[in-house]
Amino acid sequence: MPFELSGYNEENLTKRLQKPVKVFAVNDKNKYDPEGKASKAKPGKPGIFIE
Repeated sequence: MPFELSGYNEENLTKRLQKPVKVFAVNDKNKYDPEGKASKAKPGKPGIFIE
């Protein structure tokens, strides 16, 4: 699990944004990433997909 993942708390982000949030590691085989943003993310910078 990449160390950057610990900086993104799903529960906290969901409360702040008032929308459901899912956080996945770049190497998570079960991640939902239809636009392939994980492969374009730079270390320390998230790939964000909004639906």
